[in-house]
Amino acid sequence: MSGSISATSVMAVSLAATAASTAVAMEGAQTQGEATANADRYQAQVAQNNSAIASQNATLAGQAGAQQVGMANQRTKAAVGAITAGEAGAGVDVAGPSAVAVQDSQKDIGMQDALQIRSNAARTAYGYETQASGFQSQAALDNMGAANASDVSTAMAGDAFSGIGSASNGWANFTAKNGLGTAGSTVSPQAQAFIQSGG
Repeated sequence: MSGSISATSVMAVSLAATAASTAVAMEGAQTQGEATANADRYQAQVAQNNSAIASQNATLAGQAGAQQVGMANQRTKAAVGAITAGEAGAGVDVAGPSAVAVQDSQKDIGMQDALQIRSNAARTAYGYETQASGFQSQAALDNMGAANASDVSTAMAGDAFSGIGSASNGWANFTAKNGLGTAGSTVSPQAQAFIQSGG
């Protein structure tokens, strides 16, 4: 009889330990999964914010470029006006071919300056737009990582519940084979309380 009590106690302790370690593993997996998901969600939000900033910088670069082009055109007009006034002051026919050629030359220089400014602004804006796109892609990856971490955590919790169920089935099979857990059982009330409480 004492051998039966001893085997029962060992089985009860073993199954309780399995259930307890499975529960601890389940809680750890869920905590780790949620921590990873939260970190990924945070990184996704940072990337979204950076994308918005880069997009805003692209807009500002375009606006600054347009303003600089306008200022360059004003400088060109002023330079052409000064040349024309100088030609007229020197007694040169401002509509003559030589005078017009000098004026046109200054206009061409001004146009090249404006084109360079516009090109630089477009290149800067494109760089910011590329950054914004990269940040959007990073945000999508981080959100995907957060979803995957949550899915893995849920799957691990399911595995843990399955482990607890297996331990419970093992106990049920053991008690059924050995005629335990019924009236006249050789399992002490303390052992039964220990098993039912999950350890």
